[in-house]
Amino acid sequence: MEKYWSVKGLLSPSPNYMKVLVVDDELGIQRLLKEYLESKNCEVVLVGRGDVAFQGVMSNDFDLIFLDLKMPGWSGMEALKALDKVRKNPNIVVMSGNGVDDDVTAELAKYDNVLDFIAKPFEINKVDSYLQVIKTYSYGG
Repeated sequence: MEKYWSVKGLLSPSPNYMKVLVVDDELGIQRLLKEYLESKNCEVVLVGRGDVAFQGVMSNDFDLIFLDLKMPGWSGMEALKALDKVRKNPNIVVMSGNGVDDDVTAELAKYDNVLDFIAKPFEINKVDSYLQVIKTYSYGG
């Protein structure tokens, strides 16, 4: 099978297929993103803790990660820092239902692979813009 490079150098099997990790402890958000992303021809993996997400990213290549900031176990910020230390740099959209202060915003800005921060609840069609960015930069389309 031919391989293609994604934005940050991760492999994805096709320009019309993406592998997405959803990291959120809210089952409603997990279900919403899973159903929507699968309708867009994405393979979706769901986890509810930052430490489990870190382990998953270490053994799998994801084109995109939706990462909640506040979860049991490692927070999203802790997972982000751990991924940065081992140079695993998948594309990440950070989410939070609690908003963020200026310190968190400044911290997130340090990471080149953080595409955006979105507040929950969000319009599900906003996800299309992230998929399009990755598709454009990964596959020229």
